[in-house]
Amino acid sequence: MKNICFFMFLLCAVTFAQNKNQNNNGTTIDNPIKQTPLKIGDEFSVNIKTPHPYNSIGKRGVLFEKEFYSKNSSYIKLYFENFNLLPGDYVEIFDPSTGDSIIYGERGKVIDENKTMISDFWSKVIFNEKVIVRLHTNGQLSNNYGFDIKKVAYGYSEERINKIISQNEELNKAICEGDEKEPIECYNGTEMYEKGKSVCRLLIGGSSLCTGWLLGCEGNLMTNNHCIGSSSEAANTDFIFNYQYQNCNGTNPANSDVVASSSSFIKTNSTLDYTLVKLPVNPTAQYGYLSLSSVAPVVGDRIYIVGHPGGRRKEITVNTNIGGTADGYAQVNIVNTNGIRYYADTEGGSSGSPVLKYNSNLVVAIHNTGGCPNGSYGRSDKLIESIGTSMPNCGIDDSGNGGGEPTCSDGIQNGSETGIDCGGPVCEPCQTSCNENQVELSITFDNYPQETSWDLVNGTGLIVASGSYSTSNADGSTIAKTLCLPDDCYTFTMRDSYGDGICCAYGNGSYSLTGPEGVIKTGGAFSTSEATEFCLGQVACVDVSLDLKFDNYPEETSWEIKDDTGAIVTSGGTYGNQADGSLLTIEECLPIGCYSLTVKDSYGDGMCCAYGDGLYTLVNTATGATLASGGAFSRSDTNRFCVGSEVTNTLLNNNLENLTEATYLNTYPNPINNILYIRTNINKTFNYCVYNLKGQNIKKGVISNNAIDLSNLNNGAYILKIGNDDKQIIKKIIKVN
Repeated sequence: MKNICFFMFLLCAVTFAQNKNQNNNGTTIDNPIKQTPLKIGDEFSVNIKTPHPYNSIGKRGVLFEKEFYSKNSSYIKLYFENFNLLPGDYVEIFDPSTGDSIIYGERGKVIDENKTMISDFWSKVIFNEKVIVRLHTNGQLSNNYGFDIKKVAYGYSEERINKIISQNEELNKAICEGDEKEPIECYNGTEMYEKGKSVCRLLIGGSSLCTGWLLGCEGNLMTNNHCIGSSSEAANTDFIFNYQYQNCNGTNPANSDVVASSSSFIKTNSTLDYTLVKLPVNPTAQYGYLSLSSVAPVVGDRIYIVGHPGGRRKEITVNTNIGGTADGYAQVNIVNTNGIRYYADTEGGSSGSPVLKYNSNLVVAIHNTGGCPNGSYGRSDKLIESIGTSMPNCGIDDSGNGGGEPTCSDGIQNGSETGIDCGGPVCEPCQTSCNENQVELSITFDNYPQETSWDLVNGTGLIVASGSYSTSNADGSTIAKTLCLPDDCYTFTMRDSYGDGICCAYGNGSYSLTGPEGVIKTGGAFSTSEATEFCLGQVACVDVSLDLKFDNYPEETSWEIKDDTGAIVTSGGTYGNQADGSLLTIEECLPIGCYSLTVKDSYGDGMCCAYGDGLYTLVNTATGATLASGGAFSRSDTNRFCVGSEVTNTLLNNNLENLTEATYLNTYPNPINNILYIRTNINKTFNYCVYNLKGQNIKKGVISNNAIDLSNLNNGAYILKIGNDDKQIIKKIIKVN
């Protein structure tokens, strides 16, 4: 097969020792030693420091700024030591070409789901040749240390990597005669493709890369011990998913996703050459996971390998020119004490790749050697024995089909479950009757079922049900799904990966969602996705969130919410103890009904824009709908809104009845994965700003093609401001993976 030669990084080099062994045919073969990661960037020692303490005079604004630049470098990473800032102050690593920023505060880098922080760390990778580091302070006197920058790493250019490969004969020893590796996209629509979603690229420290894969359904990841061998390396690795092409001919790169830049070290074994870590987020709902086979592989088992050989976008080895089956498929050629060997093509960078049995789609070994035959020091049965009680859920003999496998215990309907944690071949049977709210989903596919997927998110942002499909679903066929859901508010999103919906260019696809009160939504003609918000049952009260981003005079701001009788049901302010420009979030639960929110400024100049860029926004937490927003007023600003009815999706203000022009500006979906879409009939340019909950502006720009790429944001809640001279919205968004 033609080898696709575009790549950004070379992941691993290969070294070999020539010992002799015999294969199943009695032929003498070489027995190579394991791979070691290859340096694919230069790490330079520097000695850049803030003053210690860094703000003993109480200066406000940008206290420190430093540019790092290396022409044609493919990425930049920085190594910090002794990181210690006053709460509210932060370091911004800014990419001037994209406007993206990475933020670190307080004691440095968060490395796990418990929000553990480390003060000595490599920063998250930025794929550019220049970054600017700035220290922002809020003006408070500080005895905190500040930080030291001790190293900077610059990634090699594509041209330099090409030169390294051409001059290193060892790198070709894992290609067995002809090169049979192919872009993973060539197998889209197969189970092998679905399993390959869980495979990712690892950028370890400042300059080493390998391959890794999700083991089990809890966010754990496997790679080689020679890739990640310590807790420090685990805490300083970037985990890059979806690094692949969207076409089989090796064109149209997909948007890669740096899911995490740290992990927790769980277990390792140098003999079997594996390490198990856990990511601070669980991406299995999006990328699926793999599971180990408890049955040891045998000679003749058909296999395939998914990884990032040669640093290229994700590739798969299914076929082989030598030592394969009668049909030319790769197979197990040798089984030894702890591992296996095979003639499936790999390459420097394949270290840590999963070796999967074709018939079960279970992992039978973790790849770590080249030399033809290539091989593994760790068979699946030996890995299971070694991992022991550290094995994550779904980590053994779970051969489901990708993301959202059945767990029977996580409160989410996934995989083959026919209800939440029940039904299907794995879980206990579901109750025959639904004691909550029964919702029926029907989908009729177009001619490309493999492009169709959906998810259902509850009021807390948790995906409680989802589905994705493949070529095993016949064109034009119909599937039905019954969901039993508790009282709550939900967002249902239909998706099409190609971007042409399920009707009507290539078939007459459609979908319908029906609840206890009748039809919730029908559709089919959309582009990439279509989101619908709805509520089920009776909710005693509806959660709302009031976000106040203060101007330079928080002591002037107050607010109150009144019901329809004019009675004040809740209020707050003023806020003399809040920092200028800070963001305060107030959570309330309002009974179903209609209300008015009044925000006041005692001086009479509002919250914006003479003395700071202040604003307020009131959001229905369950649906994500903006109920009220503003900032530019005089002494007070009153907005009328309702919760618990269809009106929650409309921003009502005190002169609504005077509006005659039906202009609109909306965003969807919420929560989001990577892309936020804009729906409007206003034919003008819009600008946007994204703030974190500390009120820090972390991203801004001009909206292009009615979409904002937020893939670089960490999971969490943010404030989004969009507007121009005609229209403006301010709303809370939730980023999830």
